[in-house]
Amino acid sequence: MYLRNESIIVGQVLVLQPDSLFYLKTCGSHLSGKWNVKEGDTLLLFCKRNRLRNDSLNKIEKPTCWTEPAKYCIKDGELQSWFYYEGEKVYDDLSKHR
Repeated sequence: MYLRNESIIVGQVLVLQPDSLFYLKTCGSHLSGKWNVKEGDTLLLFCKRNRLRNDSLNKIEKPTCWTEPAKYCIKDGELQSWFYYEGEKVYDDLSKHR
């Protein structure tokens, strides 16, 4: 299990299961799908299902998955990534929960 250190995404938890399935919980969504490791240092998350945590919002607009896999660099037992939010680069690092 990986947990968010600090980010604008509050309370993010990523669970990687041995059968290559993943579960990702963010402040607003529950996502699931398949994962794999590319070239030994890049974790790829392929989203298959996205549900909003506020179930009434799922009835208004169906949430969609990403068009490309989410990518994390595997470094020293942590998963590192980044994205842009309102023009600012935000680091998206997850630490392994023991």
